[in-house]
Amino acid sequence: MKTTADICATLRRDPVLTLLVPSWTFRTVPVPTCFAGVPCLLFYFYPAKGDAGQPKTIFPPLVQVLVAKESGRVVQVVSAPLFWKRGQRPEQPLGKYPGAALNGLTIEQTDALYEQYYTLCDQLLLQTASSPIASCPAFDSWMAAFTRVKEDGFDAYFGPFVGKEDGDNRQS
Repeated sequence: MKTTADICATLRRDPVLTLLVPSWTFRTVPVPTCFAGVPCLLFYFYPAKGDAGQPKTIFPPLVQVLVAKESGRVVQVVSAPLFWKRGQRPEQPLGKYPGAALNGLTIEQTDALYEQYYTLCDQLLLQTASSPIASCPAFDSWMAAFTRVKEDGFDAYFGPFVGKEDGDNRQS
C-alpha cells in the first residue's frame, strides 16, 4: 500500500489529473474515506489568490478527486459545481491559507505537522478493514491533527467525510 505522503508527493504527475485539473490550483490535505469498501484519500483542488510570501485567499474548489490508497490511482474525479454547497458562488472566498493554526510556524514546523497528519491517515486507513473510520482507534488523533492542518473554509466540503454535517454521520 502506498503511503499518504507518497500519494501527496506524486499526485500532480498523475496523467488523469494532468488533463482534468488546472495546473494553477492548489490541493487540500487528504481526507481518509472508503469508497465501495476501498480505502481512499479525498482531495479538493482550489484556486487561491495573493502575493508571494503572504496569506492566500482561498476560493471554492474546482475539482474533487478520490484516490485509491493501495494503488495510488485516481478512481473518481468530480467537477464543480456538482459538489458545491447550496448557494456557493465561485467568487465567494472561503478563507485564507495558511489557516490560523499554521500561521507563524516555520517551514520545518509546518512540514512536521503535515508528516504527522499523513502518518495518521495511513494508520486510520489500515484500521478501516475491521471497522468504520469513525470507530477506529486512531480516529481521535487523526481528527486533532486534521483540525490543525486543514484549509480554512473547507468544513462544508469535508464535513460529510468527518462527521460534521447533519449530525454525526461519519462515513464508514
